[in-house]
Amino acid sequence: PWKDMPNFYQTVGASGGFLLSTARVERCPMNILEAQACGCPVIAPDVGGIPEIVTHEVTGFVYERKQGLQGIKAALNWLKQNGQHEKAAIAAAELVRNRFSEEKMCRDYIELYKEAIAAKKPGMVSKIKQQFLLAGMPAIKALRSIVKQR
Repeated sequence: PWKDMPNFYQTVGASGGFLLSTARVERCPMNILEAQACGCPVIAPDVGGIPEIVTHEVTGFVYERKQGLQGIKAALNWLKQNGQHEKAAIAAAELVRNRFSEEKMCRDYIELYKEAIAAKKPGMVSKIKQQFLLAGMPAIKALRSIVKQR
């Protein structure tokens, strides 16, 4: 169940494990953000938005999809090196806190809305829609709670 996933990712990360993605296409995979938030390093291909949310050889390893198993093998070798797993786990959780917290996402949305209103450009609507797709439900829920407070 979804409510058990944070504990699952924490257990995987604490055991020396990682999240392996073999995605062919991804926009902004929430499972990767969730794993990283729980201190679980990620090994994932360089498709879609993955390279924007997994910092290569910092929070995990981004391999070239065309490398296939050789790319995954290189990732495993990197992860096994001198404390890399622990460093990646810490960096992954920090990255999510800094770049994808509810507060930051809401501030970014508010700035985007201000920009759209000031610009009065039709293209801004598609930019806003794109940001909503990238952010996913946590940011939408947080934005709703802020709106209710005002």
